[in-house]
Amino acid sequence: MEVRVVDTKEGYNQWASTDDIRPRGFPHSFSEYVLAIRDANLVIEDVREFSGSETLARNYPKMEKYIGWPMLIAFTLKPAQ
Repeated sequence: MEVRVVDTKEGYNQWASTDDIRPRGFPHSFSEYVLAIRDANLVIEDVREFSGSETLARNYPKMEKYIGWPMLIAFTLKPAQ
């Protein structure tokens, strides 16, 4: 298990690894996210999509197969008026 140990008071920030943690992914479509945001009475201010990169693969060789593939969608949201 990987555990992040953070003590902001002392500026301590470190990873302690014993096992891998592999969160389960879900194959949601982009429209499902947009409709869920709308149904939550929120408005999208910004959307960013991040794909696997050469830098990611260089730092984490197992990620090479994801170069160019979408990996993360980040929304900036605000309450609807």
